Amino acid sequence: MKCSESVNVDMRIKTRKIRDISAVMLGVWALLCLGGCVERLITVNSEPAGALVWLNGEEAGLTPMTVRFQEYGEYEVILRKAGYDTIRTTRMAETPIYQWPGLDLISECLLPGTLVDEHLWEFELSASVETEVEPLIERAGQLRNEAVSQDLVQ
Repeated sequence: MKCSESVNVDMRIKTRKIRDISAVMLGVWALLCLGGCVERLITVNSEPAGALVWLNGEEAGLTPMTVRFQEYGEYEVILRKAGYDTIRTTRMAETPIYQWPGLDLISECLLPGTLVDEHLWEFELSASVETEVEPLIERAGQLRNEAVSQDLVQ
């Protein structure tokens, strides 16, 4: 074999290696770009519907409603609706196993498609008891008069 033929063979081998490495890098890049993500949702329902919802002090909307969230953990939840008692409580948005440190790399970057992590919180509102003011004031006056008359008798 001549020297020029040897150089040509070496060049073809190097070109093929570069092409193979480029194909692998392109495949890895495509996997990363096509990788999935996690959509985190909190859905709040109430009976009756139409209650105004606050999550961690921020107005979120009227039930039934769904909002996206970023942080797992405890949430302060307040529901208000005219004619019903206000609900003030806390709920947990628990971290699923596929979001634990280390495993989250797989679910966020390598799995194709989108994982949906939805937390469903349901509440039942109780009708509030409205107290009429006039009878309450009248009864307070009667009790005051009784107390004053008892003090005078003693």
